[in-house]
Amino acid sequence: MTIENSPQQQPTQAAPSLTADVGAVLKTARLKTGQTLEIVAQKTRIPRKLLAALESNQTDTFPAPAYLRGFLQNYCDYLELEFEPLWTLLFPPPPPPTEMAEPNSVKDKEPERHASPSTLAREFALGFDASSIGAVAFAVVLAAFVALRLILPGRNAKDTSPAVPAALEPLQQKDLVLVSRRETWIKVTVDGDTRFEGRVPSGSKQEWKARKSLHLHVLNPQDIDLSVNNTPYELGKPDSTGEYRIE
Repeated sequence: MTIENSPQQQPTQAAPSLTADVGAVLKTARLKTGQTLEIVAQKTRIPRKLLAALESNQTDTFPAPAYLRGFLQNYCDYLELEFEPLWTLLFPPPPPPTEMAEPNSVKDKEPERHASPSTLAREFALGFDASSIGAVAFAVVLAAFVALRLILPGRNAKDTSPAVPAALEPLQQKDLVLVSRRETWIKVTVDGDTRFEGRVPSGSKQEWKARKSLHLHVLNPQDIDLSVNNTPYELGKPDSTGEYRIE
């Protein structure tokens, strides 16, 4: 017969080291309580096969990271383990980006100069040999070209490129976030495909993205909180099959 300690008598387990194995930490904490997987499954309502998957690091057993996070957090709460260190072991945060200097930054560019045609002609003339007829002719031609550009600024301003047709508007994506207040049964259909069907534990959070349609079948709508595109959403009336169409 297993004797359970009250929350006041049983201290919170210490956080695992960064080299620890997540499944080993869970299994060690469970064995210290003297409980089998069957007993834990009855008390937490987490299926035994999912508890075994957590203790053996079989993360691919869960359909999405959201389910893995929810079940792992519930198991950690039951064993009085800190959740975040274990989750970080499974999904380490990405390293901070390394700042690199831009090769063509604005500060490396010289400011543009707006000179008059006569100034440009004089600068080009000084850069060449005064006795060179070709250099003088080049400066004169350049000055004349600049003068024409200043006098007739709109001559070549007309855009003769063909008109680009307006782009089609993208489909409106729906972001559904479902948080269960207590354990309940749900079925989620996204764009015509059933993505999940089964029981979800209390406090779990699921996120779904749809391009066209979202259908939800839930036994007790009052047991869940919904938000669509970061806005709280209230379910209306279900259809004849008991499903809710989320617009």
